[in-house]
Amino acid sequence: MKNIYIVIIFLVTQSNYAQFARVNDADGFVNVRKESNLKSEIIDKILTNEIVYLADENERDANWKYAFYESKSMKEISGYIHSSRLKMLSDFSEIDFVKTENNTAFFKNDKEKIEVEIAIQSFNSTKNISKFSKKDGFYFAYKNKPTLGTDGGLPNSSYKFVKLKVKGKETEVPQESLENLFQPTIIEKANDFKYIEINYDKSNDILYISSLNSDGAGSYVVLFVFEKGNFKEIKTVIPY
Repeated sequence: MKNIYIVIIFLVTQSNYAQFARVNDADGFVNVRKESNLKSEIIDKILTNEIVYLADENERDANWKYAFYESKSMKEISGYIHSSRLKMLSDFSEIDFVKTENNTAFFKNDKEKIEVEIAIQSFNSTKNISKFSKKDGFYFAYKNKPTLGTDGGLPNSSYKFVKLKVKGKETEVPQESLENLFQPTIIEKANDFKYIEINYDKSNDILYISSLNSDGAGSYVVLFVFEKGNFKEIKTVIPY
């Protein structure tokens, strides 16, 4: 499992933030180009099934999407991918919100026998101050990991757990993968804006949980990925 941190230089609007997509090409890879046309320079190749984040841009050619991702060599890359080679995660089956109780949001899909629980909790920054790294007056890391959810300040809330149950089998995101994800979002009712979206790719047995967390300059998007009922990875995007 791994955490991937990608900095996106654009504004995310509340109406359309969850732009994660999966590369879908029968050739096994897709070309990433410098500009939005087939004659443009190829700057990278990305394998099928890899996840990218798409900028919400009004391009001259709607057939191209501006994508951000981290390469296998840990290099942050951005470029254009033809939309025919991408599958939006939001196109997969949705796991519906049920209720929120005691700072825990419950989601369920009876047909697929999938249940998800996401809980948040208060975080005592004063008690944990020695675990933060500070530079030029800003707290930038927690346990040597980038501090997400704050704009250089100290957080006051964190994830308690992210749990998945599929056909009776239970699993959850390891605590060490959650510990630097602060100011997480919780939704209170079904008609709230979809800060949290959960989608299930039945053919490949992959569950995706995306959440827009915090606000303002501290906002970030996190994607939890579960494959065949097991936690696989986390991807995060910092949109500013």
